Amino acid sequence: MSFNIITGKELAEAPRPLMLCRIVALDGDTVYLSSAATTGATSLTYGGNAYVCKVQDQAIDAIVAMSAQGYDIPGTFQLTLADGDADLYVNHAIAHGWKGATLTVTLLLWDALAGAFSTDAYMWDFTVEYAEAQANGVLRVPCVSRNSMARLKVPNVPRQRRCPWVFPSTAEQRLEGLIDPTSPHYQCGYSPDLSVGVGNLNSGSPFTTCAFTREDCVARGMHNLDSSARPTRRFGGDTWIAPEDFRGRKYTDGAKVTGFNTPNPPGNSWWPKVYGKQWVDGVNLAPAQEPNSIRSECVVCEAFHGPANVMKVVVNGHEVPQNNRDQLFTWRYVTQGGRQGAICSDAIFDSQGDPHGSTCKIEWVVPTELAGGSNPSVRVLVDGPPVLMGYAIDSASASGGEITLTLTSANPAFGYGATVNVVGNSLAADGVYQVSAATSGYPGTITLAGTSATGSGVGGAVFAYPAKMYSGYNPVWHLMDLLTLGAWTLGDFDVASWVGSAAYCSETITYADLHGDSATHERFRSSFALETASRQTLAQAVTALRQCAGIILSRNPSTGKLTCNIKRTLAEQQPAAVDGSNYSTAVSSHLADGTPANGYLAYLFDGGSIEKDSLRLTQRSISDSPNRISIQFQDEDNEYQTDSVSVVEPDAFEASGLQEVANTLQILGVPNFDQASRRANVEHAETHYGNPRDDAGGTIQIEFTTSMKAAHLAGSVGAICGLTYEQLGLS
Repeated sequence: MSFNIITGKELAEAPRPLMLCRIVALDGDTVYLSSAATTGATSLTYGGNAYVCKVQDQAIDAIVAMSAQGYDIPGTFQLTLADGDADLYVNHAIAHGWKGATLTVTLLLWDALAGAFSTDAYMWDFTVEYAEAQANGVLRVPCVSRNSMARLKVPNVPRQRRCPWVFPSTAEQRLEGLIDPTSPHYQCGYSPDLSVGVGNLNSGSPFTTCAFTREDCVARGMHNLDSSARPTRRFGGDTWIAPEDFRGRKYTDGAKVTGFNTPNPPGNSWWPKVYGKQWVDGVNLAPAQEPNSIRSECVVCEAFHGPANVMKVVVNGHEVPQNNRDQLFTWRYVTQGGRQGAICSDAIFDSQGDPHGSTCKIEWVVPTELAGGSNPSVRVLVDGPPVLMGYAIDSASASGGEITLTLTSANPAFGYGATVNVVGNSLAADGVYQVSAATSGYPGTITLAGTSATGSGVGGAVFAYPAKMYSGYNPVWHLMDLLTLGAWTLGDFDVASWVGSAAYCSETITYADLHGDSATHERFRSSFALETASRQTLAQAVTALRQCAGIILSRNPSTGKLTCNIKRTLAEQQPAAVDGSNYSTAVSSHLADGTPANGYLAYLFDGGSIEKDSLRLTQRSISDSPNRISIQFQDEDNEYQTDSVSVVEPDAFEASGLQEVANTLQILGVPNFDQASRRANVEHAETHYGNPRDDAGGTIQIEFTTSMKAAHLAGSVGAICGLTYEQLGLS
């Protein structure tokens, strides 16, 4: 009999759960291990591979919502193997090296008597940390999540003399870096062996290494112009030094003035990373003085994939005009962004400056008296560069030529000549394409050049960095862009869930502004900057950004892809019966606007599905139950000035014995009072009102152990379930 996990777990004599483990060393050596087999058998065969029965025990982390690692999947896994003959340790762990190896854990159902497996399986990937051999014949293998975000800090592009970009050393990397904006080789883009590539050859062949110095960048033709006079200007290092001294006369009184420029070495600073519109501290490079003024190039932010738009520049508290007639009191763009930077045309640089590719860079000039020192503070209000955005594909068609994709929405972002990534469509293979035509009506269409497909297709999404100056304010796309700084690529995302969540954030809602007037804006927006002073791990940034819109990140257990969902009411989150649930009766709920509606439980747990004596009901202590929530943000309704909102829950204050328990929510991206207040209210509701009385007496936290009956929830963090337990009055 054929069965999958959902149908198999409900059988009268349910098949047993089986865990399979595959370890692939960095050199490709592969070991297949199993937790059990039939009586007397030393291995079992699954998917054409023999899994040796040596797994004694395994400990996998619980899947925890809003976990500190940034996403809601198991963070660690420890494998205990029987290795009495030391075969695994000697012939695999030591011979090939397991440190850094990939461990794939597969959970499925197995009917031992029939020798049949479920037709589907749940999978998780981990990275092996090391292998520990013990004298008792046990081999212990601790692992961590494959896509850890705890080791990478953001912003992650340092100001330094060496170029920070990744040099492509193979033909595949050069092609990828030339055409794929999501590639880590894109900022460099060295590709002289390709027809539309850039750079210099090395005696007729491409360079395969780079020392990341200015000299090497010049030799490879990537600093300014290549040998064919094609502009490149990709170098990302900072090597220019201001003249040691200066001399001349003051305009005001004609007095002779001499002085010395104070060096401003790179030090421990990082290029700011901006999403949406924010005030940031510009990074001054090498300030240079003359008797009447001081000037400097200033990196405003990273801008890998398009222009950033500078709105205001404030030097030492004075707003400086752009392109002012007074050449001693002005600022001007050097480059707005994109991987091709620019060398400042100011005479002081004598064409010897650095292009600082993939950044937004300005030059400011102010009178010496205003500067107040050799390196004044510079605050910049900037609308950040484009971020990776996606649009769902409704259908695709081709008749032996270019593929036309019809979107489920209008197409405001991707036009002729744009480079786009297609993921998950049944006709257009996953990959990078050039747009040969596009329409912006509803629905929008995109035509992909250079294909030879025939037929029709459905599903998937098209992703790109918008060609026009539009940074976007959607927290879902900001989150995806952040994740691609780590180990994630587009192929790792469950695109349908990301597109759907982004659309939900973009829906227009009505709210009361600070004057009490009715107004509208998007349900959730985000706007934030990551700077040297606020540098943090990617996990911390991702967790804080998720708080901005109540985002849940988990893994689709069947595909292993990362899903993105928004916490909502039961009626909005689960409006139809949930596959795998044991309860299909509608439950009364509400939509976000308060309209009554029905929803469906992902599972109804009761005494029959909870292991005996495992149920535990508890609550957070008073000191751990904040009744005052504060949120700091830059207010988009007040020129992005720093502001805060503090929301008190009066009933919770009374329930705490009139004790104020305050907490500043670690949240990133909130741009206005309305969204800040809504997020604070949700925090209060989750902390205080989750009890049968529906009062502020505290949320009941429920812990219990269940069986494979709830296996369909393995990748459904945030799913809303029900609980009945008569002995404790829960029904």
